[in-house]
Amino acid sequence: MPIFQQLLLMESIEVGPQQYPHIYALGEDCAHRLGIGVPQIFIQRGSESDAYTFATDDIAPIIVLSSEIVESFTPEELKFVIGHECGHIHNLHGVYNTVIEIMTNQLAEGVLQSVPTQGVLDLFVQGGLTIFFKRWSRYAEITCDRAGLICCGDVRTAELAFVKLIIGSGDSLKQIRRCIIEG
Repeated sequence: MPIFQQLLLMESIEVGPQQYPHIYALGEDCAHRLGIGVPQIFIQRGSESDAYTFATDDIAPIIVLSSEIVESFTPEELKFVIGHECGHIHNLHGVYNTVIEIMTNQLAEGVLQSVPTQGVLDLFVQGGLTIFFKRWSRYAEITCDRAGLICCGDVRTAELAFVKLIIGSGDSLKQIRRCIIEG
């Protein structure tokens, strides 16, 4: 994590009261609503709508937003995204995702290699773990979508943010936006 944090400091811009104060205020509001400390927020150059969170016991939680999100999302939509990422922090998903990564990759593989009847058992256990953890991951995302909704406070805004995350903010968004607003 320290290496990752150093890379962020070199390749990104840290949000704060002096730098991107409006985004910092969104992060503060979301953190307050969800009862967590204010995470560090970084903006990283990127042409895709992307956001992610790093959180462990060793370092303060970090949210990374792509420059595409910062440039093309309204403040309310950005609040949904930041709220979603704060949901991961609130629910300690960073820790669980690390465990999942270890379980489904190295640990499971090591355990299965030590079992003499590896063939079918290998496929069964590996497949079962993968299905279980992918299902857990989907539930975690839904939980964080709820946190994003708590932060932005508007279902239509959340819907538009979802659409922008999936297809971007180009011409195809105009058709979908009309359906969401009118629907």
